Amino acid sequence: MLYRNYIGGVVFHKDKVFMIQNEKFEWILPRVRIDEFGHSKNIYVDLFWQYFKMEIALKEHIGDSVYEFYSVSREVPMCNTVIWYEAKTLEESFTLTKVKGRENAGFYEVKDALEKLTYTQERKILKESLKDKNSADKAII
Repeated sequence: MLYRNYIGGVVFHKDKVFMIQNEKFEWILPRVRIDEFGHSKNIYVDLFWQYFKMEIALKEHIGDSVYEFYSVSREVPMCNTVIWYEAKTLEESFTLTKVKGRENAGFYEVKDALEKLTYTQERKILKESLKDKNSADKAII
């Protein structure tokens, strides 16, 4: 099995959440692979700026998810682990850098995001972040 590690964020701007549409046209929450960097919240903030030109502040850890699947292209079982944080940005503007895996992106009302998100685990993470959203305005980085 091939293991990959990610840090992901539920990134809010006011009452909207940032989502990405990948090359499979699936709507997902933004995440970055951290295998070569180690688990660092600062790496996520830096890579988020590099990929989207958006400044974010990470807040609380809101959960983890594990995706196990078989990769037809690699012909090997895969396991992706994502460590999720709530994040906030002060501006709704971003620049989508053209790299594989990022075809479209935008901020969406939460109810629309819950309908668009492809994976049940990510809908659960978004719902979990909403529980603490109003009381979690202090950055931990």
